[in-house]
This record gives sequence, C-alpha cells and structure tokens, in this order.
Amino acid sequence: MSYSHTHTHTHKLYEILGLKKEDNPSEEQIRKAYRKMALKYHPDKNGGAEWAKEKFQELGNAYETLSDPAKKREYDLYGDKKDNSYGSSYSYSYSSSRWDNWYEN
Repeated sequence: MSYSHTHTHTHKLYEILGLKKEDNPSEEQIRKAYRKMALKYHPDKNGGAEWAKEKFQELGNAYETLSDPAKKREYDLYGDKKDNSYGSSYSYSYSSSRWDNWYEN
C-alpha cells in the first residue's frame, strides 16, 4: 500500500505573531511574541475598537495553536487547511481583571 500526502504550508499563524516558521521559534519566542502583540492590540488599549477585538482574537488563536506542542506539530505538518479547526471555535475573554492577572505573570 502506498501513501502520499501533499504538504500545504501556510505560515499564517506564525505571521500573525510576527514570527517566521523558517526560524523554528522556541516556545519562549512564541510566548514573547504573543505577549508583545497582545499588548499592542489589546482592545482596552485601543478604545474597544472592533478591529482590535478581531486582531486580539486572531492572536489568541495563533498562540493557542503554536504554544501547544501537539497542535503546533500538526499545524506545521498540515498547514492551515479549511478542514482543520484551528481558530474556528476559539474565543478569548479580555476582561480587565483577567488581563491584569495575565500581565503581572
């Protein structure tokens, strides 16, 4: 039995965090990139603008996938295909108390 698989790589999640897949970023680099971008695009820092909410959620989707070794490995192998669920159901709460706790850590 033969098996062939076409690798379709889009590096969208890396680009969202300002990273390059080719650089093979470490978990620490991914975390730092996320925190930097989350500070910049947090809705509370942008007057609650709808575009900031969307960008912040997009950042959360990227971080959720790339910070989990199993999800990252799967994403690296199969890319951002329409038949996967990366980001399709992710929702991030950005209440100020949750934000303050996250920022302090």
